[in-house]
Amino acid sequence: ICWTAGVRASRLGKLLAERSGCDVDRSGRVLVEADFSVPGHPEVRVVGDLCCYSHTADGAPLPGMAGPAVQMGAWVARDILLGLEGEASPPFRWLDLGSMAVIGPLYAVADLRGVRVTGLLGWLLWGLAHLAFIPATENRITLLTRWLWQIATRQRSALLITGRPNQHIGVDVGLARAPVRSAGPALQDPALAVDEPLR
Repeated sequence: ICWTAGVRASRLGKLLAERSGCDVDRSGRVLVEADFSVPGHPEVRVVGDLCCYSHTADGAPLPGMAGPAVQMGAWVARDILLGLEGEASPPFRWLDLGSMAVIGPLYAVADLRGVRVTGLLGWLLWGLAHLAFIPATENRITLLTRWLWQIATRQRSALLITGRPNQHIGVDVGLARAPVRSAGPALQDPALAVDEPLR
């Protein structure tokens, strides 16, 4: 397998670094403290593939993937709630659940904490793992039905998990035009997301 796409963090990381004075790694990810805060700004937290979290046993940064991002977000939410109650959180510990990737029709590779699975079995595990993280049983059934129909009719989109097109908006950030998924109203100026918390 030859992967040539590259991975680069959102320009929001660079903007945050310019405004707060924090550092970014060579991919543009914000170097964060052990509680995911921006150095010098404990009120600003960065998680997911925009942060470079290297407070691990071996000092290697966590991968910018969904698994770590979900765990980071859950830990930060809990940390904020405990902080409001005057309590301290236990240190963040990432649980590596493994990696999976679809690489062809009904074919995937999976490395589940040292157990490697490929082919149709890998693809089935990939599908089950994705279904497990879908909220609500009704949504799981809908997605499974859609996948089975797409497989039966040989539609290539059966390999993809994407949001609906209307969930994506374009936001100008400097010279780049980047797609941003929004669960709420769009910001008129992305710099506001950085400037407001830093005041």
